[in-house]
Amino acid sequence: MDNLEKAIKLLVEQCDGARSQDNVGFNKLDAAFGHYLAKLPYSQWTDAQKKVAYNMLKKYAVQLKGLGIDFIELPVVPLIVSSTSNRTISLLDNKYFIIRFNYRPELVNAVKQLPGRKWHRTKKYWTVPWSNFNYNKIKEFAHINGFIIDKTVYEYIEEIETESKKEDIIVLDGRLYEFQKKGVRFALKTRRCFLADRMGLGKTVQALATIESGEFYPALVVCPASLKLNWEREASKWTTASISVINGKSNDFNKDIVIINYDILKKYNTEIESRKFKAVMFDESHYLKSPDAIRTRIAKSIVKNIDVRLMLTGTPILNRPKELIAQLDILGRLEEMGGAWSFLNRFCNPTFNGFGWVYGASNLKELHDRMTSSFMLVRTKEEVLKELPAKTKTVLPVTLSNLNEYKQAEKDLISWLKKKSIEDKGFLNSIENLSKKEQEEQKHIRASSETYKVQRAESLVRIEKLKQLTVEGKMSSIVEWVENFLESGEKLVLFGWHKDPVNQLAKKFNTVCITGETSLNKRQEYIDKFQTDDSCKLIVMNMQSGGLGITLTASSNVAFFELGWTPALHNQAEDRCHRIGQHDVVNAYYLVGRDSIDEEILELIEKKREIVDTIVDGKVEFSVLKELLEKLKQREI
Repeated sequence: MDNLEKAIKLLVEQCDGARSQDNVGFNKLDAAFGHYLAKLPYSQWTDAQKKVAYNMLKKYAVQLKGLGIDFIELPVVPLIVSSTSNRTISLLDNKYFIIRFNYRPELVNAVKQLPGRKWHRTKKYWTVPWSNFNYNKIKEFAHINGFIIDKTVYEYIEEIETESKKEDIIVLDGRLYEFQKKGVRFALKTRRCFLADRMGLGKTVQALATIESGEFYPALVVCPASLKLNWEREASKWTTASISVINGKSNDFNKDIVIINYDILKKYNTEIESRKFKAVMFDESHYLKSPDAIRTRIAKSIVKNIDVRLMLTGTPILNRPKELIAQLDILGRLEEMGGAWSFLNRFCNPTFNGFGWVYGASNLKELHDRMTSSFMLVRTKEEVLKELPAKTKTVLPVTLSNLNEYKQAEKDLISWLKKKSIEDKGFLNSIENLSKKEQEEQKHIRASSETYKVQRAESLVRIEKLKQLTVEGKMSSIVEWVENFLESGEKLVLFGWHKDPVNQLAKKFNTVCITGETSLNKRQEYIDKFQTDDSCKLIVMNMQSGGLGITLTASSNVAFFELGWTPALHNQAEDRCHRIGQHDVVNAYYLVGRDSIDEEILELIEKKREIVDTIVDGKVEFSVLKELLEKLKQREI
């Protein structure tokens, strides 16, 4: 018996199936190879198998010594095996492993266990799609079956690992959390991946940082209509790119970043394909879950010549595996998951009910492991909690659908305010020659008059009308955003100001609602339902009724679709979730109408919030209404 064979067989007898070296036997991977060789007559060992066996035995010199074999006395097997070996694994276009060997039934059976394997009849070789998961499977396969892995494979691995370790992540603002930097490195390494962090962890900035760091321009962003302005805002903040938002009026496809919504993809398909984008980002990628939808077919056509493809989703996609198929296809990862039919059989539990096929879910852990080992990054807030502040705030600008009507009402208000301002100046001029005491008396008399009280009330009515027009113009975007959010499976507390839109949204989503008209008993019933019922994902309230005295720690997400008049109201509303018992980061989202008083109110609230935060006793409060009216008076019509 050759000493090499003797060493292998002695170690096999000691093997306990351990996962790592333990001075007893082989580790798990080596054990499989060792058992395979021990059963094979030494005369049938290939040069490649002898080489692998010799190199492997170096790790077990201590065990061999205890068994009476000195490793240095074993016959040296050359480290470079003749290229004439008929068992080889190489790379094709850095996308596929090529497996070549002379026909042997046991090898064919072994290859068929590899994910996504395909036999090419005319070229006489097998291919397996490249992925980190498949690379580990290929190494195990080669190790057991005596295949030589070409040096180009190792060179490619070294190249992408070096690329992923680079620290030159570039963003204009420059402030990324460590977990976000990890996300950027992952995307730079894989180039075609899911960024599937949970809500509030910054998938948008990670995608933009990937594009900026890799200089993957021009880049296309495809997202729901309600998120286009947010992408524009974030791209302006985090990158140096020129930006265009396609909206039917402004259609400039020659910018560095082009932002378009799913609904109009078909209309601009020609312009998109002719632009030759280097990268594409699909936000809320579950919009592409239906393979027969027009938007899905257009998306598949768009990506044909685009190397960098990022899919952003906070949706727990593994609950509905079938919805992954179209997304995987667009991402260019379906083949390495075995193709559509194999995917359905393995992960979707197909059953025939007499009328057709029904698909569920199966082998979810395996699906999760295969995806996260290769092309999907998922982090929860719990995992990165130490890096995040107690509360985060995200401003989401949206376009008003009734902008013309809103602008006319705003113009009428400003004209009215300017008229009243002229009257005020006239009054002040009329009393300027009186003594200071007499001036104060006249001001008091005027302020107490019914006419002046009516005018003050009318100013509030007019500005409330503007706020109502604003929320009417935002309503479709609010609904779309909430629908997308609820896809994540997380709970949401939604705050408004006026009773009617609060009731409208509660009715739209068939969920619990608290306003000033809600009885105390119903109020507590709705709170308990939201806190304890997993099926109740949304509660809608107005800030005056729901902003105080309520604990809603079942959610760590608060959204405002209308704004109040004081920073305290917003702080108190945010703190419904951020209370004792809440161990998660609270995300506050503000859906703000672009070019509306929303922007001015929010700016004033934040300015006042900073002042309030500096006051130790916390008893002082500021309303932004008076200051807002003064700003509007100064506005040009």
